[in-house]
Amino acid sequence: MDPEERFYYQLAKSIQAWLSIEAETFFLYSAIMRGANSHLVSATFHHIQSFDGKLGLVNTCLALLSHT
Repeated sequence: MDPEERFYYQLAKSIQAWLSIEAETFFLYSAIMRGANSHLVSATFHHIQSFDGKLGLVNTCLALLSHT
């Protein structure tokens, strides 16, 4: 495998790993929001572009749950 192929192979692996992190974060958010309209849950999560924003959303929801 030449250097360019190696680069693209590693890039693909990195993107795949990141997608897994995003998916697991969404599943966590979905579990927190159980019982809510699934389209609304998906729309609110996927509307946020940055991962920091998505993580903030999950953390805020968890904090609110712990106060109920």
